[in-house]
Amino acid sequence: MSVYTAQFVKPYVKSNKNDRADAEAICEAMSRPGMRFVAIKSISQQDGQAAHRIRETVIGHRTAKANQIRGLVGEYGLIAPVGIQQLRRALPRWLEDAENELTDEFRALLSDLAEDLRRLDDRIVGLTKWIGECVRKDPVAQRLMQVRGIGPLTASALCGALGDEASRGELEHELLRDLRVEGEVEGVERAVCIAEARGLDAPSKQAIL
Repeated sequence: MSVYTAQFVKPYVKSNKNDRADAEAICEAMSRPGMRFVAIKSISQQDGQAAHRIRETVIGHRTAKANQIRGLVGEYGLIAPVGIQQLRRALPRWLEDAENELTDEFRALLSDLAEDLRRLDDRIVGLTKWIGECVRKDPVAQRLMQVRGIGPLTASALCGALGDEASRGELEHELLRDLRVEGEVEGVERAVCIAEARGLDAPSKQAIL
């Protein structure tokens, strides 16, 4: 069985969308020698990709929460240096400083926001740890990590894009070869680019940082 991406089939639709036109377009697309197929994933691969997508979403929520905190305290004249780590260090100082003109009401609100940020941090740490545990049990991920610049998150994300066991060996071999050839590019960036070039369901760069 082969699975096709709709965006690659759409150019072959010759008329208005209907079942007959779609079937004809699929038959036309599958006859093309250079057509890309969607790699069929195992349950464990789907689990891994779900973890990466959830982690990426939580990172986005954390970024939004940090920006919200910066915007609110900025109205009181408090500015934190750039970086999430700097904001984490600044929050306790702001809450404990009795001379920074923050009202008691706003201190309570800011304390709640700081707790929200800590919960998001804990969620990201937990997901990262879960992914790392899966990588330690996956021999393909272990081999990918032998390439300079490929860590557990990148290896896990690539394994999720490799497809089922039938096609995994060939794709793994090609990825390892290309990753070693393109040694001058940072591991994360070239991993994403190579996976996308091969028509794999590549993770975003943010998801594996």
